[in-house]
Amino acid sequence: MKDGPLFKLRILLKSIEIFRNWYLYPLVYFNLTNKPFVIFETKTGLKLKIRTKSTDLMALTHVWLIEEYHNPDFKISNNDTIVDVGAHIGLFSLFAAQFCKKGRVFCFEPVNDNYELLLENIKLNNITNIIPFNCAVSQNSSKVKIFLNDDQSSHSMFIPNSESIEVPSISIHDIFKENEIKKC
Repeated sequence: MKDGPLFKLRILLKSIEIFRNWYLYPLVYFNLTNKPFVIFETKTGLKLKIRTKSTDLMALTHVWLIEEYHNPDFKISNNDTIVDVGAHIGLFSLFAAQFCKKGRVFCFEPVNDNYELLLENIKLNNITNIIPFNCAVSQNSSKVKIFLNDDQSSHSMFIPNSESIEVPSISIHDIFKENEIKKC
């Protein structure tokens, strides 16, 4: 049961294991901070800046604490090339970059607020193998309409639920061709 008290306790304990400043987790979770941003610092020194009044904490939880990408069938190696579509604020890109130090992480985020925070997270960590793009990924390289969610998550090309913006997009084919990606 992912919403039960034992699950939440496991998440808190995992935050203590992963983050030097783990005490920020319950502050943001219970909305006990007035700061618009906090920066989590992993025990390995990686810094993760998130917005406190958004679903950024949920994204951080899924990537860093629930460890959805820690899977024996999904192992990132030192020379790998990663393509992160819908990179949000860069939490998965930062996660991947720590394992493929000689590889490259191409990340694509079309929403400007998210993209700006993604750039900040890359700069905070002085990471050079993450290559960010401020565009969507779609079937064709063109322009697409993105429907925005109020909480900065789950923006969609497919679910017309609110305000929309038009953004540039690139196809997977063009990503591979323009960046000389042979495999990922």
